[in-house]
Amino acid sequence: MVTELVGVAYNMVSPIVGDEIENIYNKKIIKSKKRRVEDSIETYIEKHIKEEFKKDIVKESLFKEHYQLDKTSCMYSEEDKKEFLTNFYREHKELAIMHDESIDNSIYYYLESVNKVLNDILSEESKIIINVVKQENEKISKNIINNIDENTNTILSKLDEIKDITHIHRKINSKKCIGFGRRRGICENEVRETDTYCRACAKLDYLNKIMELYSIQGYKVEANDSYFIASYKTGVLDIRIMVFAAFSMNYIPREDIFEIIEAINGIKEKFDYIHVILNGKVSVEHSQMLDKLGAKIISENKLIDGVMDFSYYLDNAINEYKDSSIYKHYIELVDESTDDPLRYSIKDFLNEYDENAFFILGDYGCGKTSFMLNTLFTLAEEYLNKNGEYIPLFIQLRDYTKAINFDNLFLDFLARKCKIKNASMESFDYMQKHKKFVILFDGFDEVAKRVNYDVKYEIFKEICKYAVGNTKIIITSRPNYFQEKKEYKALIENAHLQFEPQNNNDISFIETYIAELKHNQVIKYIDSYKEELKSKNVDVKDIKRIIRDTHDLTDLAKRPFLLSIILQTLPQIVADIPMDRKSDIKINAASLYKRYIDLWLDRENSKGKTLIKKSDKLHFCEYLSYQMYKKDVLSLHFSEIPKEIKTYFNNLTNFEEIDYFSHDIQSCSFLNSDGDGYFKFIHKSFMEYFVAFMIVEKLKDNDLQVVKNALCVPNISTEISLFIKDMLEETIGKKEKIISLIKDMLNEGTVEPVIKNNAITVLSKIENNIGETIQDYEDYSGMDFSHSLLKDVKICGVDFSGSSFYDAHIENVVFEDCNFSGVFFERAYLKNVDFTNQILAESILSYSNILNCHFSYSCLIDVQMKYSFVERNDFYMCDMSGINCYDTAFKNNLNCETIYGAPYDIE
Repeated sequence: MVTELVGVAYNMVSPIVGDEIENIYNKKIIKSKKRRVEDSIETYIEKHIKEEFKKDIVKESLFKEHYQLDKTSCMYSEEDKKEFLTNFYREHKELAIMHDESIDNSIYYYLESVNKVLNDILSEESKIIINVVKQENEKISKNIINNIDENTNTILSKLDEIKDITHIHRKINSKKCIGFGRRRGICENEVRETDTYCRACAKLDYLNKIMELYSIQGYKVEANDSYFIASYKTGVLDIRIMVFAAFSMNYIPREDIFEIIEAINGIKEKFDYIHVILNGKVSVEHSQMLDKLGAKIISENKLIDGVMDFSYYLDNAINEYKDSSIYKHYIELVDESTDDPLRYSIKDFLNEYDENAFFILGDYGCGKTSFMLNTLFTLAEEYLNKNGEYIPLFIQLRDYTKAINFDNLFLDFLARKCKIKNASMESFDYMQKHKKFVILFDGFDEVAKRVNYDVKYEIFKEICKYAVGNTKIIITSRPNYFQEKKEYKALIENAHLQFEPQNNNDISFIETYIAELKHNQVIKYIDSYKEELKSKNVDVKDIKRIIRDTHDLTDLAKRPFLLSIILQTLPQIVADIPMDRKSDIKINAASLYKRYIDLWLDRENSKGKTLIKKSDKLHFCEYLSYQMYKKDVLSLHFSEIPKEIKTYFNNLTNFEEIDYFSHDIQSCSFLNSDGDGYFKFIHKSFMEYFVAFMIVEKLKDNDLQVVKNALCVPNISTEISLFIKDMLEETIGKKEKIISLIKDMLNEGTVEPVIKNNAITVLSKIENNIGETIQDYEDYSGMDFSHSLLKDVKICGVDFSGSSFYDAHIENVVFEDCNFSGVFFERAYLKNVDFTNQILAESILSYSNILNCHFSYSCLIDVQMKYSFVERNDFYMCDMSGINCYDTAFKNNLNCETIYGAPYDIE
């Protein structure tokens, strides 16, 4: 960019200065003045200009404090600068389209630096000569133009002698055009060294580009000498269009317009339409001439927009959002790593960062989907109002179960949601190269085959392949979906998946967590329900007081989804509790869901239209959830529901009865349709609640075989285990018996791996301390110990590699000869833990509190320790090579000077 700018600048200098420059530069220059020239050129051109133009769009603020206009400059007057700017944009159309004010400032700043350099060199006498030449410029312009090349070479060679800095500029040499199409390799036209094509070949290249645009829209194209024919046949319609491509960096030349007019007048065959596609401007006179001949002028940008029109989808997304409860009750979510609104992070990601993918992690109910829908709404409004460049597309990954592959998922989305006719991946790929998209992939943890790493990886690669060109992707997921560190590292931390080698399109990620709601956010959300609560004769102040005074509710209210359930059920909960027991209210997530479910079932029964009894409907939902979880699906086609009803209600044989029951189930408040005949639970957590309920009912049986059957389902998730914990808290005397039964089963030693894994997952949530559960010299690799309490124990010879201690509390524990390679300690609390001489390579300790722990002689190679608090730990002879401790606070740690590869800020 700079070399082109320098070339243009000196080409303008040469006709202004003319032969007088010889006398000026032949004068003796003292060394100090020569040094000032060199410093000036280095500072103002190399540093301030070259670096800025590498960014293409430079910040105006960088120039404000330095930029001053010198109206008396002898070299470039105000008129000269404007002319220079006009010529520059004429040569650089891509910047003219963008036309950022900071580019103007950069050019003006450059011209001022040239003025300063030459003012330092030239004597007053020389300046007078130059001004005289400038005044006479118009009269002798023809002679000067003829000598431009000679004068330019003279100037550059003299500047080389003075500055002795040859790397700052280079001579403007010409070269042969490489030729396009049939002219490739044989074109004899000369072009500037910075150009690829001569004008004739550039026009052919542009014609080919427009032909491609018509082709990807389904037209059959047939090239001619100066135009092409685009034909499209559908049914009885046979449309033929005569298409001209008018190329210019500014106004379309007069001769090109008359060439088009001559071609139109000379055609003998009949065309339905005549299109003139242009990337420049056309004069009013020429526009009227083409209009009289029936030719329609279409800009290139409008033609690109016509490939795929997303206005229907964006309008619909805006209207659907405004009709939803989210619009009225949306809570501004916070980025945990910055403590600022998450939307600020997304804005910076889209407009400032080089990374092309953003990963948002959050536990269930924390508002991930609501945030994505709010982002869709905001970006859609900005784009349609021409205040933003990004076209947002919202993809729910649970729909992946219905598509053969991601291309089919996208084609279905484009046809069904966007109403784009003749949608194709070729068209979408083309749009990605010319438009800016942000694709919002919601629910990576909800894709099919959740437990299979290979499939996760393939799905992740499928997602990443859409991050091409100017497209950016945002993905949401529950964090415990990555139960093995190797998955997290392979999929996220080191995800450089190259899909277009020729474009070096690597995937690089930013990740963050959604923070829990703060008190002021909870209050604001409750206030948004003021009218709804008033209609139920409930004062918003009473709701705030009950949540404030009830410990469990205060904690549950930190998640938006649970807070919404609280507000819908709390009036009924309060009404059901006797006055003398209101101070003893104890509510956990499971009891909250039970209250919510009972409330909705009672409401439906009160309508008198339901065909299935409340208890039967509840048990069928439990059964259906359990079957869907075992089959690893999150939605069910309506045609499958009658089969499940017939299996569960085996006394139903009449087809009409089954159909009635099926309709009743489909209208259940916990299921909704996606519009294509697939039913799913309104929130994934409802399915998890029902599955937990089924498992707990079996665990209560107090029979070892029944317990094994209860735990013989694929990968009991952390959320299901937490629901199980809540349910068992309310069963007096049952919890201890179940814990004892599960431990007896594990001690048998012949338990199937899937049962063992599920047993460990459940125990780590329901037992007060799992210290006794973990046996020495056992293999617990890949286990889920998340949310567990582990304290006051010594553990020897255990393989924990790849296991998850997400959000675990580990205190007063000594580990000896254990393997923690690739363990997921994210958000854990570690206090007085002895990791002496242990392997923790490639583990994740981000967002954690690590206090008074011993890491002497331990291996922390390539550990992730971002956003953590690390205080009073002993790191004697610890190996921290490759550790990532971005924004981690190290305080008062011991033996830091002995660490291998220690972070520079550790203390």
